[in-house]
Amino acid sequence: MSTPAPPPSGSAAPRAWAATGPAWAAIAIAALTFAAWLSAALTPVPGRLVPPRRWYADASFPKPAPPSYSSHARALLGGLDTGDTLVAGWVVERIEAPHARGPIRVIAARDGQRLFVRIVARGSEDQRPPIKTAAHDLYYERLDPPEPRLGPGELAAIMREIAERVYAGETELQDPPP
Repeated sequence: MSTPAPPPSGSAAPRAWAATGPAWAAIAIAALTFAAWLSAALTPVPGRLVPPRRWYADASFPKPAPPSYSSHARALLGGLDTGDTLVAGWVVERIEAPHARGPIRVIAARDGQRLFVRIVARGSEDQRPPIKTAAHDLYYERLDPPEPRLGPGELAAIMREIAERVYAGETELQDPPP
């Protein structure tokens, strides 16, 4: 009995591939089956799947009321109120000041863009404030959306106008809030 001659050096790889071919075919069939199932599962069927309604977008639900505006904060800001116009056409959209000694947040809007100005007690935060008064620090939080950018000096003018109101309110309110 003679032993068969060893195969040439280049023919061993095709035999190994041929031996694992059915396994690769099974993996490919499984992947295609999963992709077809996933596609069918994610495709909405008219009349069967209805996206849930968002309660907050529904007009039948009232919008939540903004936080209250304390009388001390109103006096500190010189009576600034919702709808008042600031520099460069910015309109006060909302003022949040629920506590007499807490921070005050003035939200101004113009052309769909909002600017947030925060007024806190002097030295209550570690950051250096852009504007200081005798008893308060004023910070701007962000511009939402960030584009278009404000004109040169526009942010400083808005901050200065609010700071002037705070300074005038501080001189009128010599005694601390209750």
